[in-house]
Amino acid sequence: MEAHGGHAGGLDSQILRMLLDGYTDTTVALRLGVGRRTVQRRIRQMMDTAGVNTRIQLGWHAREHFPLLDPCRPAPTPGRNVQG
Repeated sequence: MEAHGGHAGGLDSQILRMLLDGYTDTTVALRLGVGRRTVQRRIRQMMDTAGVNTRIQLGWHAREHFPLLDPCRPAPTPGRNVQG
């Protein structure tokens, strides 16, 4: 996972949030304007970096290490400062 100051960043963050929200690889790819294989490759890279074997484990790892990706918290609106 791209980690900067304890937060997942960029495309990986978007992919991970969408996976936590239950989207399929195909839907994630379409919504982000990338190929399905790119999504799958990034997920595999995140899993390898996190040292996990399944997507469920990746979700748990993300919840524990990147609380801003918690699916129970609303996603920040781009261009707005969110304090909380």
